[in-house]
Amino acid sequence: MTALARLHEHNAWANGRVLAACRAASAQVLEPEGGESLIRRLRHQLAVEASFLAAMRGEPLPTDIPRTVEGLEAFAAACSPGLIELAGSPPEALQRKFRIPWFERDFTLQDGLSQVLSHSGQHRSEVAWELARAGIDCGNLDYIFWVQQV
Repeated sequence: MTALARLHEHNAWANGRVLAACRAASAQVLEPEGGESLIRRLRHQLAVEASFLAAMRGEPLPTDIPRTVEGLEAFAAACSPGLIELAGSPPEALQRKFRIPWFERDFTLQDGLSQVLSHSGQHRSEVAWELARAGIDCGNLDYIFWVQQV
């Protein structure tokens, strides 16, 4: 397995931990009045993952992003294997270009797969922080912690 594929396996695991922690959150924590919606942030994060995967595969972009924690868990679980599989491609295959319509330009698969990791890590940490402020612990999300467990 490639290092990039391992990082995508960790990404899937970390997404699962944060989404599982969201199940313990009240509606007020997930959708605070006058505050940032954690559901909206998670929907954005996971929509980007699925959109990059679709673009890299040359498929239509997803349009029906779930609006519940449980729906997002299933959505993330359905997307992750495709990202892991692509990330396990041989180095020469990762240099293939694909188009990201919202940037109106082409990128390599390597760049797209790396962007998914960076983008997801950013938003996942934002959600984990808000959950921690509400007293809900996602646990340790570090890569090396995950490696110890697998």
